[in-house]
Amino acid sequence: MPVGLPEWLEQRELDPGPGAYEELPALFRAALKSQIAMLDKFWPSNPDRLRTRELYQFRAWIRIYPKDWAVFLLAPEYASPAGLIAAVLPAVAAGVEKLLICRVCPPGSVLPAPLSAALELLGQEYLYGLPGLEDAGLLEDLAAQNGVETGALALLGSEWTGGEGWLQRARALGLWFRSVPGRVKILHSSGGSASAALDKELLRWLHPQAEIIYPVEDRADSPVVPSAIPDQGDAGFFGAAGENFPGLITAPGQEAFWVWPEFSPRDFFRQSIVLTSLAASSRF
Repeated sequence: MPVGLPEWLEQRELDPGPGAYEELPALFRAALKSQIAMLDKFWPSNPDRLRTRELYQFRAWIRIYPKDWAVFLLAPEYASPAGLIAAVLPAVAAGVEKLLICRVCPPGSVLPAPLSAALELLGQEYLYGLPGLEDAGLLEDLAAQNGVETGALALLGSEWTGGEGWLQRARALGLWFRSVPGRVKILHSSGGSASAALDKELLRWLHPQAEIIYPVEDRADSPVVPSAIPDQGDAGFFGAAGENFPGLITAPGQEAFWVWPEFSPRDFFRQSIVLTSLAASSRF
């Protein structure tokens, strides 16, 4: 059954802007395409599947299939095209039928070009501008029309104070949700080699709100990262800092790659289980 959308949502359609991707410099276009290609390998598509397991005298029939809808809510200041791709692509890989990209912004706004270009590459066309918390009723409407168990909410920009109202709505409904920050810390270790230099211009475009800390070894309050990574030699590293430890660690030359540990295709799946006796199932 097709996913139903509330009628009022048509009035909130967001202008993606003209030709955002083609207007980007070649370096930035290549970075977005590289990130999508790497994430396609990192999170391969996982279509509907049915498997069985025998448990003592029972046979379990387990069907795993994608959720029907997901709302990706972008906080007013959220500006990272890399973070947006890393959040949306797991749902794309899972096969979620309808992805609603909603940005908190005044009526008549235009989606910023970097975000528009990222969504253009992902083939996303359901774009909406929501003025504020009063439109959080979208979650109730979607749940009422399609079922709460069939959906998900992802908040990008967890620092936004208005986001808590949306998360409270999700909790009250029993809707699956996750949130990730808009402002991240990018820790960079020099590794003792000039070859470990980061492309900071590219990183700042991919993550406009990021704080780049270099060299991380000079910051006493930074997590002790090198001990947790295989020998880096002179390659150095950089990573996204969580509260106590980076959630992503990679190396110079991989500035375009970004992944949120908080999101994976399995988060956008649901499953049903049927138990039958082995004696009964053998008659089918």
